[in-house]
Amino acid sequence: MARIVAVAPDLMFGSRIEGTLGVAGHEVTLSPSLSEAPLDEAELLIADLEVENAEALVGLGMPVLGHVEAERSGHGVHTALVGRVLRDDSAWEIIDSSALESSLNA
Repeated sequence: MARIVAVAPDLMFGSRIEGTLGVAGHEVTLSPSLSEAPLDEAELLIADLEVENAEALVGLGMPVLGHVEAERSGHGVHTALVGRVLRDDSAWEIIDSSALESSLNA
């Protein structure tokens, strides 16, 4: 399974991410901020976009391929969505960002 770093300063949100993804067999490391996150260990990064700047995530060397906008859904719905996607290995993949750029520029 995946090594995941979750940037979640909100303890309840972080524990829900950790619990949901841990049950699915993923190794989750929680970090209170992007600047403190052990990104060298990450195969996947989860960040609370209400706290972290989405544009800052783009320059980390990991492609940003998904975006979710939800109105009044709460952290529980977001956590459930991420957990459901990650449980299905065919629903996501980690790719080389240079390959992504090449395919977008073709």
